[in-house]
Amino acid sequence: MLDAGDVAPADCVLVSTCDCAEVTVDESHLTGESDDVRKTSAGAPVLLSGSKVLEGQCEAMAVAVGVNSQAGLVTAMVRGQDGKGGGELPNYHLNTDTDTATTPVLSTDDKTVLQGKLETLALAIGKVGFYAGAFVTLAMSASYTQRLFLSGVFVGGVNEVAGSNSTWTEIAEQYLRFVITGVTVVVVAVPEGLPLAVTLALAFSVKR
Repeated sequence: MLDAGDVAPADCVLVSTCDCAEVTVDESHLTGESDDVRKTSAGAPVLLSGSKVLEGQCEAMAVAVGVNSQAGLVTAMVRGQDGKGGGELPNYHLNTDTDTATTPVLSTDDKTVLQGKLETLALAIGKVGFYAGAFVTLAMSASYTQRLFLSGVFVGGVNEVAGSNSTWTEIAEQYLRFVITGVTVVVVAVPEGLPLAVTLALAFSVKR
């Protein structure tokens, strides 16, 4: 029996002998969301361990306790990452949509949401930098090639152009500089220090 103010000690499923049981709970300890969640025995019957009942009362049947509950899975994962706990995680978790035991989704090797978003952002910035570097190389090469055509280097030859001090070696060096400039743009654009910068900013914010 759960009433307002109670905390679910295990993963439960709401049961009802007559009318539809309905309660409002707080699941912010697991999801981070401050909004209240409505649970009913007909629509959304799963009540996760640690959830605080804010309104209503209900009967609930425990289906997972200890390390097999959602709170236990999170605790095991945290201890595994910190090196304070041993052993493997339980071989299933409670799916709140189907109320069935399925394969695990929590793992010590899984990336956090922030890490995933940072990786996606870094890849996007890297692509933009690559295209920018290619554009810079092509634009500078095209401009230089146009000047060479206008001066008649490609028409009469380097040594036949009056007043031209350019040689084929110098021309090749110019194109090489353009390629190096494009590569420099790509290297500068890759945000390899982005994860570290965000981690330091979060650390200072938490400390403050």
